[in-house]
Amino acid sequence: MRGTRRPSPWLVGALAASAAGDVALMGTSRRAWTAGVGSFLVAQGCYTRHLAELGAARALRRRPVPALAFGTAWALTNAVLGPRTGALRRPLLVYSAALAATGASSNALGGRLAVGGWAFVASDLLIGLDLAGVEVPARDAAVMATYVTAQYLLVTGALERARPA
Repeated sequence: MRGTRRPSPWLVGALAASAAGDVALMGTSRRAWTAGVGSFLVAQGCYTRHLAELGAARALRRRPVPALAFGTAWALTNAVLGPRTGALRRPLLVYSAALAATGASSNALGGRLAVGGWAFVASDLLIGLDLAGVEVPARDAAVMATYVTAQYLLVTGALERARPA
């Protein structure tokens, strides 16, 4: 088809890794949790790499506010919740840094991508609160609503931005 392009392998990788993470997190063992978090770590890395291809790195150099905001939020969240997550603290520290990078990169590009980045952070913050022992009413429904919204907005926003002029 004329005027169309294949999606970036980084975008496809983000979705594939997310799907693998979803499947892994259906399990209840520590191994399943580790595989799920590892898959989502790969997904965040793929999203961040794809967003860099779309101009996020240049945008953050010109206007570093999103990077500063997400970096500060990452530090504060980990300082407050980290001590309550026990043995999960280090893996969550690493994963949340990758999530913050995706959030900052998506926000630097604006539009759907920005909202998608915020939705992914909100989804995973709800999970983090649960892991830290904080009760959130209707958490599972809120996690799924923000997660699906995040994936939709990140993918459609990236495809829209990458569309040939």
